[in-house]
This record gives sequence, C-alpha cells and structure tokens, in this order.
Amino acid sequence: MAAFDVIQNTLDRYLGPLATKLTENRGIQAISGGMMATMPVVLGVAFIAIFINLPIAPLTEFLNTSGMFLIGNQVMSVTMSMLAIYIVFCIGSRFGKSLGLNGTTCAVFCVGVFLVLMPLQMPTLEDGTTATYISPSYLGSNGIFVSIVLGLLVPWILSKLMKVVEFKLPDSVPPMVSDSLSPTFAAIIVFTSAFLIKWGFTFTPWGNVFDMISTLVGTPVMNVGASVWAPVIVNVLAMTLWFFGIHPSAVSNIYNVVATACTTANLEAFLAGDPLPYLAWQIVNGIMNTGFAAEGLPLAINLLLCKSERFKATSRLAIVPAVFNITEPMMFGVPVVLNPVFAIPMVIVKPIVGTVSILLLNLGFVSTLNPAVSMTWIMPYPITAFLMGGLGFAALAIIGFCISFMIFRPFVKMADNMALKEESETEAAA
Repeated sequence: MAAFDVIQNTLDRYLGPLATKLTENRGIQAISGGMMATMPVVLGVAFIAIFINLPIAPLTEFLNTSGMFLIGNQVMSVTMSMLAIYIVFCIGSRFGKSLGLNGTTCAVFCVGVFLVLMPLQMPTLEDGTTATYISPSYLGSNGIFVSIVLGLLVPWILSKLMKVVEFKLPDSVPPMVSDSLSPTFAAIIVFTSAFLIKWGFTFTPWGNVFDMISTLVGTPVMNVGASVWAPVIVNVLAMTLWFFGIHPSAVSNIYNVVATACTTANLEAFLAGDPLPYLAWQIVNGIMNTGFAAEGLPLAINLLLCKSERFKATSRLAIVPAVFNITEPMMFGVPVVLNPVFAIPMVIVKPIVGTVSILLLNLGFVSTLNPAVSMTWIMPYPITAFLMGGLGFAALAIIGFCISFMIFRPFVKMADNMALKEESETEAAA
C-alpha cells in the first residue's frame, strides 16, 4: 500500500493538475467537442454505408443496376470523406463561443478562410474554357490538420480584432443584423490576410498551406501516431491514469486528431477502391478502445461469477452498462480505481490484447475492412466488428474478450475471497 500511496501522491501533485489543465483548456475542449459534433453526420449515413456494402450477391447486383450504389458512394463522398469542412466549422463555433464571440459568425469565418486557402483545380476544357473545382482530397484526411489549426486560430484572431475594429451599431439595430455587420472591418482584414498568405505560399516549395502542414506536421505525426503499436502505447498510458482516477479522455482527446485522420484516409481509399493505408491500425485501435475486449464486459462477467454479496450486487448493476461499453459503474463501484488488487490487470490487459491482435493480423486473420461503417460507441463491439470486417474481425474481438476475461479472473477471485472474508467477519461480529 505504501508504494501505491507514493505513486498516488506523485500523480496528484504533478500529473493530476496537468491532466485537469489539458481537459479544461478551451482549445482542447473545442477540438474534442468540435470533432464530437460531427458525429451526427457520420452516424447519420452509417446505415447507407452498411446497406450498399453488404456482401450479398443479389443485393449487390440490384444496387449496381439501379444506380443506388453510385448514389450511396456519392453520399459518402460529401459526408464522411469531407470531414475537414465539418470539423473546421464545429471547432470554430465552439472556440468562438468560449472567447465570447458569436459561434455562428466564427464558424462562417473559419469555413471561409479554409476555402480561400485551399488550392483549386483549374483544368482547361476542350472548348478552351477553364473549369474551376475544389479537390475533395483537401476536404478529407489531407485537410484535417489545417481545419484544426484554422478552427482555433481564426476565432482567436477575430477576438483580438473585434476589440479594435468592431463596427459599432446603435442598440436599436436588431441583434441578427448587428451580429452580421459588426465584424465587417475584421472580415476585410482576415480575408485580405488569407489572400496574401495564399499568394505568398505560391513562392514556397509546398505551393499552399495545406501541403506545407501535411509535410511538416501531418506526416511526422501520422508516422508515429498511425503506427499499429501506437494504440497500444496510448491505451497503456490511458489505463494507467484510469487506475489512479484520471479519466482516459485526458489522453484520448489528444489522440483523436490522429485517429480521425487515419479513419478518414481509410475511408477515402475504400471509396476509391484502393488498399486501406491504415487497415491494421484501425482494427487494433477498434479492439483497444472498446470495453468489450478490455476492462469492461470481461470484468463484469467475472463479477457475475463471484460469491460475495458485495460483488454480486455490483455485477447486477454493472453488467448491462458493460454490454454497451460503459465501465464507470465498475470503475467506481467495485472499485477498480485505486484498488491495488486490480493494478496489474488494469495496466497489462490492453497491451496483451493489442499484441495478440497484431500477431493475428500478421497471420492474415482479418484481411478486409469497410471503414464506411460507423456505429455509435455504445454498440456492442462484436456487432460493429462484424459489420466492418465480417466474421474475422468479430472473432478477433471475441478472442480479445477471452484473453481479458482470463487475465482478470485470478485477480477478481482474489478480491472476491477478500470480500467473503470481510462479510463473514462482519456477520460474526454482529
């Protein structure tokens, strides 16, 4: 216990305040909240993604001949494959509100600057005229880092400008009109600056800000964060903090930037009929980030097998939430948090599950994946895994569950025996 007290005191003194500052940081909150705000779009088209990609020959033939498959892919292209435009809008709105500005105005500014800086394709047609169109690649994975930067930078600049050049209108002017006209001078400065930045980048080796950020920032981050081992490392850190009472979101919110870029790149490749660049990463990340194959349902099932009244009662309360990947009732009800008995399984379960998953993937256990399938996080993971990768992916999730169950089993039995002893002593004292 003394060792745990030392670790706990160290975390409370140094890491706890840092995690709190990160969680409460307005920028981090805007990024996390902005990305979460895009979920209605992702989940809203999930059924379409599942339907048009079901591996049923008669259905596939009907979808192709009727044109529904083509239309379905077009729907995917303007929703899931264009997440950058949704992200910059949502982050800009949330961060603007946190700075005391009108959220919608900030979101419109962010989208406008994003589109101004985006390189346009201008091919010459056969009749000699020039067509202008936006390249979808900059609205997907190649634009996510830019959208995050602009979603934070533009509202911050706007907040500074509005203190100096706000266009004051009489109080009698309706707020709808005032909110639209008051940032007029700021808009002139912002968009003129964006124009000059875009022109200036034509003299650089990159040619535009998108390719510059992708080269200098995106590529190194993706090389590290998109490694198949990255989810293992991230989850080891997250579960270690979770044991000491610091919610894993302190780590996952930061890593979501990489995760979104990887999943978007996979989706773009899938819709184009190309090999998925982050196939193994997405499978391992999915396995690692579900309570089904880690600290959730395996622990809940173990509790169901306990003999002590304490854990029987806890298991009855925790089992249903655990099926839907909600683990807090066990974390604080057993408790697992700060319980020395569960320190070892909490830290080792995910790296072991992740390592086994990687080994099985290298043996060809799962060869295909449909990244267009996006289910809500509370969906029992075997269902999500089956819809995304068929029986192979579902079996991999079940193997992860079995491994986790076996890892937790001796520690739960130890805790159960201790609880039985306490209950018998209590009864004897009564």
